[in-house]
Amino acid sequence: MFRKSKRLIAFFTGILFSVFAQGQEKPVSFKYQQEVKGTEGSLTIKAVIKEGSKLYSIKSFGAEAPINTQISFDSTSRKFLDETIIESGNAKTEKDASFNTTVTFFTDSVQWQQKLIIADKDTAVISGTLTYFVKTGEEYNNYEEPFKVTVIKAAERNNDNVAGGKGSLNDNLKNRSLFWIFLASFGGGLLAVITPCVFSMVPVTVSFFTKRSKTRAEGVKNAFFYSASIIIIFTLLGLLITLIFGPAA
Repeated sequence: MFRKSKRLIAFFTGILFSVFAQGQEKPVSFKYQQEVKGTEGSLTIKAVIKEGSKLYSIKSFGAEAPINTQISFDSTSRKFLDETIIESGNAKTEKDASFNTTVTFFTDSVQWQQKLIIADKDTAVISGTLTYFVKTGEEYNNYEEPFKVTVIKAAERNNDNVAGGKGSLNDNLKNRSLFWIFLASFGGGLLAVITPCVFSMVPVTVSFFTKRSKTRAEGVKNAFFYSASIIIIFTLLGLLITLIFGPAA
């Protein structure tokens, strides 16, 4: 009886600490990926754990150790679920002294995959909540991570009218040549020049270089460096955003 009380005190002490931890940066970040082939699909959730923390498995450790991770789906999403969630990662086990039981946890990353069944005409919205426990040092903290992922079938992702489909831009561009993309981008830039907010600045910009430069050659040189700087800066920014967030960003 004393041991059970001690474990419960340790558990609820961790819950108390987690209330203060909610306002701080969370020790686990999540990435969501969806895939559809025909009427079958999958939702993959990848958890990346910060160094020094332990994220507990979705396996149940019994009533005396209610610290496992739970993935619950909303009622509207359950009709798309098929089979149980598959957990994969470099799992570790140890005897937890606070609960006097063996627990399974991860220290770097873990991936959960839920199979889906999607009808021919369905676009599935999978939503739910991740309730997970993390141990950092001797503290147990629990967090909640709501999620909502729209699973769009491949045929619909190719339709430009589908709003919010992350794959639509990639699917359209990957079938185009690099030269076509360059011409489309160049044409879009020329069209942008005649917009009211840009076209009205053309005389101001030209006047700036002509009045600032003593000779025509110096004016051309200043204009060249000005244009080259804009091209280089925005190209580097675009490349950086693409490397970090992907080509659809």
